This record gives sequence, C-alpha cells and structure tokens, in this order.
Amino acid sequence: MIYVTGDTHGSYDLHKLNAKNFPEQRALTKSDYVIVLGDFGLVWNNSDEEMYWRKWLDEKPFTTLFLDGNHDNHDLISSYPETEMFGSSVHQISDSIFHLKRGEVYTIEGLRLLTIGGADSIDKAYRVEGKDWWMTERITESDIATAIRNVYDKTTDHTVDVVLSHCAPYFVEKHIGDYIVPTPSSFQLGDLANQLCGYQAWYFGHYHYDDVELEDSQGRQYYCVYNNVINLTKRF
Repeated sequence: MIYVTGDTHGSYDLHKLNAKNFPEQRALTKSDYVIVLGDFGLVWNNSDEEMYWRKWLDEKPFTTLFLDGNHDNHDLISSYPETEMFGSSVHQISDSIFHLKRGEVYTIEGLRLLTIGGADSIDKAYRVEGKDWWMTERITESDIATAIRNVYDKTTDHTVDVVLSHCAPYFVEKHIGDYIVPTPSSFQLGDLANQLCGYQAWYFGHYHYDDVELEDSQGRQYYCVYNNVINLTKRF
C-alpha cells in the first residue's frame, strides 16, 4: 500500500500518524509506504527530540518517505547518504525513513510517481538563512529539466501516474484560496505540468487544507492534503 499525507512540521503535526488517527497502519508492514508531501521537519538539526521522533517513526510498521518542503533543512537532508530504491536515488535518513528527491521518477507498487519537492516561504523575512531558512527551498528551472529528463528516460510512454509535490502549480493555487499569491516555485510547477505528456493525478501539501479537490479540462485530478492520510493505492 501507498499512503500520502501532508506536512508534519517535525513532531508538531506528527499525531496524524499515530495509531488512533491512522488505524490502518495496524495491517501494514515495512513493505507499505507513507509519503509526507513536504515540510517533514524531522531532518532539521539532529537534536535529541528530533532523534526521539525519528525512532518513533522507525518503530512504526510502515516505511516513511518524504519530499522536502520549504520549511526543511535542505543542507542537512542532502548530507545523508544516497541509495537506490524504486528505480531511482533516495537519501536514507534512518532504517526506514527516506527522502524522495526532486525530479525523480519512482515506481512503487506498480505506480509511477514523479516527485518534485520545494516551495517558497512567505515568512522568510522573519527567518535566518542557513539556520531556519534555505535558499535552495525554491524550485528551479534545473529541477524541472531534471524531472522532464527522468520522465523521458525512465518511462516508455513518457507519462507518469501521479505527480507528488509540496506546493501546487500556479493554476491550481488560485482555486485554493483568494489569499494565495503565486510564487516562482508554483510557476515552475505550472511549466512542468505543461511539459508533461500525461499524468492522472497530482497530490500536494503546503497550504494546510484537506478535501480540496479539483479537476482540469483534461480530467486530471488535483488534491490538497494536510491531516488526511489517503490510500493512494486504492485510487488506481
């Protein structure tokens, strides 16, 4: 099984993955996966508290995968060793916690997933670069080029089943809330959407909303996820 959920922000929103809120985990094994759609926050400073919660996740029956968001320590994540999983490279954080890199195509349980973490922090003026904000949070043209290249290199029909990101393409953002102002990262994701030959659905976090579901003119679905833990496998 593959499940997706929204931001955990370290231990702040990790309660969504306890057994009470996510009882389905009782039937899972380490061959089942929960994907956090950015702002994971548990690779931040390697503090004792952080290590405690990583161990808590490691002891869960499932394996945890995550995208980087804007409120993540990108330098620290990148310092972890890389290994091969699901047909592409990942950063291994612990025994059963792995970072899914930007622009990679992973095949998990028969589903082809394109992952593209990153976003722009609207609160960066109140943060300190290199301490609690990193310029590498922003999605770049290079990230998009990597994604397109991997889709073409790793798929025969140049399509994926699902795109997973932290923020949403700009043309989706305007349907989430009037207060949302498109950012360079969301424009880059719009460019990615225009270049992709095909995908069926797109899941993202970032906006702290659940149950926001949209469909474009081509029948592709877009889902905003926060506290919900969605069984992706059953949708395909």
